[in-house]
Parts: sequence; structure tokens; C-alpha cells
Amino acid sequence: MNKLKAVYLFSLLFLSITVYAESINKDSIYKSDARTYFQAIDFRSPQSSSEAFISAWKSRDYVTFFALLDTKTQANLIRKTLLALEFDGLFLGDSQLIFKEMFSATVGNKRTSIIEYGSDFNLFIDDLLMAAEKNKALPFVFGEQAKIAHVDTKNEEAKVTIQTDSELEPKIVLTLKYNADRKRWKIAYIQLFNAQVDSPIWGK
Repeated sequence: MNKLKAVYLFSLLFLSITVYAESINKDSIYKSDARTYFQAIDFRSPQSSSEAFISAWKSRDYVTFFALLDTKTQANLIRKTLLALEFDGLFLGDSQLIFKEMFSATVGNKRTSIIEYGSDFNLFIDDLLMAAEKNKALPFVFGEQAKIAHVDTKNEEAKVTIQTDSELEPKIVLTLKYNADRKRWKIAYIQLFNAQVDSPIWGK
């Protein structure tokens, strides 16, 4: 009797855990039922991080693009653009057009203060790249057939070649580094071959 009771109680416990697990994820806004936005990104391999990058760039999701960058690359980018207000070498053409778009004009029909940007780097990066896109200043774009062509992994660094399906920059090479503590592969640098740019995130 005690054995049957134990099995019964175990079954109830298992069922309750299953129902609870389903209930905490059923309202998730993410397809993967992740708890948070960051958990929805697959950082487990150089290929999965690169695929997330292709998807984000094609859909103009620059917040996800920023999340995919290595911590040092993120910091260097913010230091150059938001703190120093220096856009030279980052985009094609006249960087002053981007500056004006960001701070003199309106972005997304809403004037955004530097103070707000300082408390939300994601907002800043999204507005920055949207302004560059509006002025046709992004150094590369992805066509519908953009795909990973080659992955070369050595220890905790990987080189991923992407065919962009675009004449602007037919291929780019991502350098990804592995964060052992977080178990994440993140983008440290993007090598370009045609664009005359030189910045903390991309260049030749």
C-alpha cells in the first residue's frame, strides 16, 4: 500500500511540475518559449550565432545584432559612438549625415535625448543603424539567399564566412569568440573586403 501511495504521489508531483513548466512558458512572446529575449538567441555554436546574425540583419533587428556582439566589441562601439560621438570610419559616405539624423533630426518620429541613450544602449544602437540604413550608409546588406559558406573553428575562436547575396559586399567573414563561463559564441569582428570603413566592429 505504501509503495502504491508513493508511486501515486510521485505521479502527481511529476504532473504538477509539467503543468507548471508549461504554464510559465505558454505566454512567452518568443517562438522558443524562452523566458527572456536574451535566452531566445542560440549562442551554442559559431554556426547558430552566425545564423542568428544573418536573420537579425536581414530583418533589420539591430538590437539582436548588438546582443550578438562580444562584450569588448560592444564596449568599444559604445565608447566610440555614444561617448565620443565619433562616427568616422563606421559607415559609408559622410558620417555627419548620420550624426544629424541621430541628434539634430528625429528618429522614428520621436526626439530622443542623449540621457535616454545613455541608459539604454540597445535603443541607441538600433537608432544608429536605422539612421545609417536610411542614408544608405551600411557597409553591407544581405539578400534573400544570404547563407553561411564555411565555418573554421580552432579552440575558442571561429571564422565564419557568409555569402551575402549582395553586390555591395559579396562575402564577409565573422570572427567569433567563445565565452566559456557563459557558454556563448559571440561576434568579435566582421571582416569586409570592399567597403572603405574601419571601426571597432567591422573593416578590412
